Amino acid sequence: MISTLYEITNSYSGLKTTVGKLHVHPNVANVVPGNVEWVLDVRHEDDTLRMTALDEMRHALKQQAALDGTSVTVNELWASPAVLFDEDVLGAIEKSTDNLGLTRMKLYSGAGHDSKYMPYFGKTGMIFIPSVQALAPGR
Repeated sequence: MISTLYEITNSYSGLKTTVGKLHVHPNVANVVPGNVEWVLDVRHEDDTLRMTALDEMRHALKQQAALDGTSVTVNELWASPAVLFDEDVLGAIEKSTDNLGLTRMKLYSGAGHDSKYMPYFGKTGMIFIPSVQALAPGR
């Protein structure tokens, strides 16, 4: 099922998904699990596209479960609309990275961190510096 989600993810430009928090019951190497719970994080700067992709994923999961003779339940735990950052701030970041010869990618906020709420108070941008092992902040 997870590979199906990644296939759908790859069919949408800019869509990002992460699967995590796998809880396998029973969690034993030589027993086929009767229940698996996992969390899917889906992000895109266009909320309409994100919701369209999520609907496609829900449908694909239900189809796969029917083919496998199993069941699937999809619960939305949390939804957070994307926040686009200020173009002036993004321009300053782009100029700085160009001057330093660094690579960059345009970011939006959907993660629920402080930068998501700051645009209500003033112009906001975000700089993400990847770690050596490419781990997310706080890990």
